[in-house]
Amino acid sequence: MATPHGQQTTIDGQVHTRHDPPLRGRRARDRIWLRDADDHLVDVNALEANCFWAWALIETLRHTGARIEEVLELTQLSLRHYTPSTTRTLVPLLHITPSKADRERLIPMSPELVQVLLAVQRRARGDAETVPLAIRYDPAEKTHGPALPHLFARRVGTRQEVLSNHCGGARQR
Repeated sequence: MATPHGQQTTIDGQVHTRHDPPLRGRRARDRIWLRDADDHLVDVNALEANCFWAWALIETLRHTGARIEEVLELTQLSLRHYTPSTTRTLVPLLHITPSKADRERLIPMSPELVQVLLAVQRRARGDAETVPLAIRYDPAEKTHGPALPHLFARRVGTRQEVLSNHCGGARQR
């Protein structure tokens, strides 16, 4: 952020040059662009977002054993808790809705999974107080679901879109 247009910066031993394209819209300066040694332009914001969502998906899959389709269907409503009367200790639970096996599951969340899903929730929410509603397209059923506060969704232009099984890489120009 501190590097001005045209100045070089070194990241992991590679030299990049900050490039600010001409202003085209109000949010144009909110993006960071770097030109690498091969003269490729990299949208650092898109690259960071793609890396975050890849990390979040992998960690959620790793900690839950859920299928990708199940994770992409998680909503704010999937985050539950239970307090047993014997211990009075809050137990965070993840509610997995029926998919392939047609069984719903409640998975006790490890502290690591709680941290991942809190980061996902913050990212999905953005500046809003709640997770925005998004409509998920089910490619197997070829239908659109109801608008729900999906956790694995991000802003694309003016829409909130649920991540798909076939997410692309960071956009480069």
